[in-house]
Amino acid sequence: METSFALTGKDYVIIAADTTAARSIVKMKTDEDKIKTLNPHLLMAYSGDSGRSFFLNLCFNSHLHSQGDTLQFAEYVERSIRLYGIRNVYQLRPSAAASWIRREMANSLRSNNPYEVNLLLGGYDVETNRPHLYWIDYLGTLTEVPFASHGYGGYFSLSLLDRYGFFIYIINLGFSIPCPKISQPGGIAGGRSGNTQTLHRSSLKETCC
Repeated sequence: METSFALTGKDYVIIAADTTAARSIVKMKTDEDKIKTLNPHLLMAYSGDSGRSFFLNLCFNSHLHSQGDTLQFAEYVERSIRLYGIRNVYQLRPSAAASWIRREMANSLRSNNPYEVNLLLGGYDVETNRPHLYWIDYLGTLTEVPFASHGYGGYFSLSLLDRYGFFIYIINLGFSIPCPKISQPGGIAGGRSGNTQTLHRSSLKETCC
């Protein structure tokens, strides 16, 4: 039931995600931030069933991640990339960060406790002066795309981006307005709040929608 979107432009990346934390039919909170700032030029939106692991631990005394896949893996990635920047003085470029995240996801997939997390990784490469967006799923699939989505809202937004994404790119329209709004009117994706972060060449801007 979670939803995340992303879009690249001429010199920016926009990432939007809902802020609802829910389990089955219960909405537990509406202010959950699902976008991590990995470094000054790198953002990551994460989604997945964060309550699955805790529920299975209670019912079956299993050895899955007790804190939930999404939060645990997102914080692991965030702190690992920040540690890399501290140790090496310079930050990871988007392509290198995406490759490392994909490898960690693939390693967990081949273990006894795989993560069930879907990611959208957006960044701006200061060396080549180009924005990058990477789509990563829970099976360790990695691909660079001009726009992407995860979750039920993707069924609504991808049709819009597939047809009009080029024009949005050309005239630099704000992605935070059309895509989350078009997924709200009906169905289980409707009636949700969200936040949007825009990563430009030299700045990071956060807005609510």
